[in-house]
Amino acid sequence: MDCCVAETESLTKKYGDKTAVENVSLHVRKGDIYGLIGKNGAGKTTLMKLLLGLTIPDSGDIVLFGSKDAESSRKRIGSLIEAPALYKNETAFENMRRFSFLTQSSGEYCGLWVLEKRERKKPANFHSVCANDSALQ
Repeated sequence: MDCCVAETESLTKKYGDKTAVENVSLHVRKGDIYGLIGKNGAGKTTLMKLLLGLTIPDSGDIVLFGSKDAESSRKRIGSLIEAPALYKNETAFENMRRFSFLTQSSGEYCGLWVLEKRERKKPANFHSVCANDSALQ
């Protein structure tokens, strides 16, 4: 498990008797854009929280940037999950830079799709921009 920026093997997370993520194995290579598609309750947000260390898996492995040292590796990640509080007068790039600073992350890989395609857009435009991006629906 050393080819990718994010890898999971047999990742599982349960909340009581409900299984939110079951036996997920994925491999995201550097430069890839990876979309999670599914109905409400399918486990998309839970998977992201597992990758970011916001919740602990019940079983399985997570490797980030080729390292099992998750604490160190996660410092290289910036993230905004669900309905984030954004500075509406700043661009996507400026928002990601601010959150990178606040979390003491290098921001090296944060928000790749935003930075490549939308870095100069203001958050007020994000909803219409994202609604037209089929990879995010």
